[in-house]
Amino acid sequence: MPLPYNDLFLRTDYNSRQNRFIRLTTRTGDKTTGHLFGQTTPQRNASRLRKDDFQKNISDVLFEDFKLGKFLLRGLQEAGIEEMTPIQEKTIPAVSAGKDVLGIAPTGTGKTIAFLLPVIRNLNYSKEGAPRCLILVPSKELVMQIADVAETLTKYINLRITRAYGGGSKKDQIASLENGTDIVVATPGRLQELIAIRALNPRHIKHFIVDEADTLMDQGFLPQLNLVLDSLPERRQNLLFSATFTHETQEIANSFMNNPTKIVVGEIKPPANIKQQAYDAVNIKTKLNLLADLLNDSETFTKTIVFTESRKVADRTQQFLHHRLFTGKAQVIHSNKTENFRFRAIEEFKTGEATVLVATSVAAKGIDIDDVSHVINFEVPKEYEEYVHRIGRTGRQGKYGEAITLVEPEEMPDFENIQALTGTVIPLMPLPEGTMLVEMAPRKPTADRHGNSVKKHKVKEIERGPAFHEKKDKNKKTNQRVKAMPHLSAKAKKSLGLKSNGRPRKRRK
Repeated sequence: MPLPYNDLFLRTDYNSRQNRFIRLTTRTGDKTTGHLFGQTTPQRNASRLRKDDFQKNISDVLFEDFKLGKFLLRGLQEAGIEEMTPIQEKTIPAVSAGKDVLGIAPTGTGKTIAFLLPVIRNLNYSKEGAPRCLILVPSKELVMQIADVAETLTKYINLRITRAYGGGSKKDQIASLENGTDIVVATPGRLQELIAIRALNPRHIKHFIVDEADTLMDQGFLPQLNLVLDSLPERRQNLLFSATFTHETQEIANSFMNNPTKIVVGEIKPPANIKQQAYDAVNIKTKLNLLADLLNDSETFTKTIVFTESRKVADRTQQFLHHRLFTGKAQVIHSNKTENFRFRAIEEFKTGEATVLVATSVAAKGIDIDDVSHVINFEVPKEYEEYVHRIGRTGRQGKYGEAITLVEPEEMPDFENIQALTGTVIPLMPLPEGTMLVEMAPRKPTADRHGNSVKKHKVKEIERGPAFHEKKDKNKKTNQRVKAMPHLSAKAKKSLGLKSNGRPRKRRK
């Protein structure tokens, strides 16, 4: 059974993989008590720490308390990471102890650092070229993001990192693997290809990490994940991280994880540092006019992400903004765009060349972009978890952010449902003065609240022209079972295999 959270931190545990006892620590004032992960303890029954001491000082836990080494700490310092988040406090000890971990935490809580630090710490220098850590993510953007963080942390450590993703040069990726690597960050499709052509040998993998597991399931990567799992060695450490805990996530965790320690951090609720508001829009054309008016205030809306429900609406919104934005540039990303296009669009948005990024929820999941001033929901999401994840793109690391939702009358039930489930009251404001109100005929719903199509497909009647004519009587015959044909001649009956009375002959067995 996995250890409860309190027991996990407050007792001596035995690490069977490294044949040593470990005792976790707490920080009291300027002194650190206990031994942590790296020191061999000859006594089996080491002293227990007091529960009250740890809970009282849980906010004082520092990276230095985990004995990460001066080179890793130096990499953290250069990355500008000083304070530890709750998911990191709970995950680093469990991963360092060699346990399988199932981590559930909202977006932007530092899950990447949580699994990279202990894994890098446990990876010693090796002359072998085969990778020992495999990180599986759903998109190229996440590959680049995690690899960049890993390279920053290992700047003063001799570890090699390979990026493998679709749309990139397979030749360069194979060359990187042949030269030797320690950590591979890959998407499922390209990873499966590299294993199939034997460019990547997965038999030396000691740490297998799945990040953004819920997005992997949503995008249909389960078959590729199962194929990758079949090629991995049985003895390995498995880590799975997700922003939401669904039934599918639990099933996939049970399929390959060995008695995982489940770590859940934070409720799925809007952060307090994000101001939420909404505008009562009449229709989609009025929404577009309102969106353009808001975004033209470049001093306020310095870096904005606009979320849509579909790829078609995302493209149309970006095209409209391209003609109406006078002070900035708008980019768009969704699953129909190529990997290189999406990567270029995100880079332009990060550098400030583009001030607006129009995206679908699936395409933008897991992408870490700093200093996003506003998130605008062009369409109201159907699920409140999706709403929380969207607005979580702003106000990261405790900074101030604003979230705006544009609501049509047809979307009002979903908007009220979000307020009820999140326990927040979002003020609904009228259209600002100067926004053009466009009259449109009411849209007919194409689906009910459960997503079932209500659109009736009419059968188009074909008008028959001169080329169509009635069949002749001799061509209107249909195949029927022959019972008796007494009117046929004897010769005809014989040729058809009938008896003299016109009935069929019985076939011999």
